[in-house]
Amino acid sequence: MEDSFVESPFFYDIRNLLQIDLNVITWADECYDILTGKRALQRIKMVYSECKRNYILLDNYFDPYDQLDTVSIGIKGEEQVVPELRRLTRLLFDDCEYKISYREGNSEVFMKYPIDEVSRKRVLELPDNRYILEKIIEIS
Repeated sequence: MEDSFVESPFFYDIRNLLQIDLNVITWADECYDILTGKRALQRIKMVYSECKRNYILLDNYFDPYDQLDTVSIGIKGEEQVVPELRRLTRLLFDDCEYKISYREGNSEVFMKYPIDEVSRKRVLELPDNRYILEKIIEIS
């Protein structure tokens, strides 16, 4: 039996809304490679739109005790796309086979992944850095 991956139409719509070019199949293949032992591929990947105000953050770290092999996705969009982005992200979450965690808010992504310098200047509460310790961060 061969594994295959098909991108969610909701994730595709989110990428189009934010104008983010991302090869999701390649990213999914990297996640699968991690499961087969290539742990060096574990990284946080931030893919920005051309305007640099929208991004998708993908954390493909696999916890050895996580039997569902979950990944984390963070999405940040400009103010004018937020209503549609909120609708699409909720549809994406509701469409997931395993519904682990869903959060909305201006600083939710930044508080878990304090990478975005623009967001860092807008929040008063200090972020929790344990999610990025010793991880490779790839920004494109």
